[in-house]
Amino acid sequence: MKYDIPMLQAVAEQVTNDFWLKAFGIFTKSIGKRPAIIMNARLTATAGRAFYMHDFIDLSCYLMTNNMEYFKVDTIPHELCHIIAWRLYGDKGHGKGWKYVLKEMSVNGERCHTMQTKYQAERK
Repeated sequence: MKYDIPMLQAVAEQVTNDFWLKAFGIFTKSIGKRPAIIMNARLTATAGRAFYMHDFIDLSCYLMTNNMEYFKVDTIPHELCHIIAWRLYGDKGHGKGWKYVLKEMSVNGERCHTMQTKYQAERK
């Protein structure tokens, strides 16, 4: 499957910039610079991953192509909250620090998505 990676990247960058500005207003300079965004064509079941030690998140091209709105309001903010929680509280997962950041940023707290994965789609 071919992905429009430049379009996906542009959408993800815009959502990230908007989110980071909002987070900056809440948590101030202590959150630092925003992480890099990488579009990953190999991720087909995982929506996104935060690599807090390396300062980037990667996002599934497959799932974002098929669930754009969900990515804008849920997946991208979810992963960015991981980066912020790591920087502020040393939280490496879905702990108290991450949950606090989610609440402050008004982000859904679900750990897992319900989007149809590539494997599920191919089995039909």
